Amino acid sequence: MILRMKIQFYLMILMCLILQNVVSAQDNNSENYKAIYRLTYQPSKIENTQKQEDMLLFIDSKHTKFLSLGKHKKDSLLRNKTNTNSNFSSVLRNLPKTEFDYIIINELGNSKIVYKQKVLKDNFSYEENPKLKWQISNENKIVADYQCKKATTEYAGREYSAWFTSKIPISSGPYKFGGLPGLIVEISDKQNEYHFKLIGFKKTKEPVAFYNSTNTILTDKDTFTKVLKEYEENPFKKMEQSGIRIDFPDNSKKMQMLKEHKEKLKERNPIELSNE
Repeated sequence: MILRMKIQFYLMILMCLILQNVVSAQDNNSENYKAIYRLTYQPSKIENTQKQEDMLLFIDSKHTKFLSLGKHKKDSLLRNKTNTNSNFSSVLRNLPKTEFDYIIINELGNSKIVYKQKVLKDNFSYEENPKLKWQISNENKIVADYQCKKATTEYAGREYSAWFTSKIPISSGPYKFGGLPGLIVEISDKQNEYHFKLIGFKKTKEPVAFYNSTNTILTDKDTFTKVLKEYEENPFKKMEQSGIRIDFPDNSKKMQMLKEHKEKLKERNPIELSNE
């Protein structure tokens, strides 16, 4: 009797180990994807000139990660710098340019997103639930070779029209948009000042990498928006407070540069017009 119980006990342990290995293998074999979007946007309220920048959406079985191609390359270069003996100043000179220095992480099946951005020396992170209320219509069209349906919503002071496809059953999309029964392959606001369109979608062996800085400041959206606004309105002041010294020939030059900076700031056309 005791021998039989021992055998059953060892068999249970063996089964648990087998199950654990099967689950682990499934996780390792889970398919990852990379979606590439081209963002066409109007950076100024005054001028109608538009710019373009490519954005990436990395997807695994549990998460998505959205960031600009420029930031992705820049972060990769800076991480690799720590493992090489290359000259840091040369690395800085070769860093890709990007107008969008944020990362947005979404847990699939959950409308909550995590927004990360660096302001000067500090890394900030906040959680948000955009609570997008989608209205799905019967309109259809082909976008990037996918049959799509139309949906509309509002977010942060803008009205949006989106096209999503059930052929890619991933409830996500560019920026903070998601929650539809399929991947958003195109989305633009009513004024067409921010327009994301899918230009590539493929399987990838590249994992959705989450690099958490040890000095990240966890905050809320309102506080982050306030910090970012203070920095943007007077970057010289924030730099000096952070110990970064900038030498000007005289104070009048500094004040002139600050005045010009504030004038340009008034013309900015951010994607979020209100802090919702």
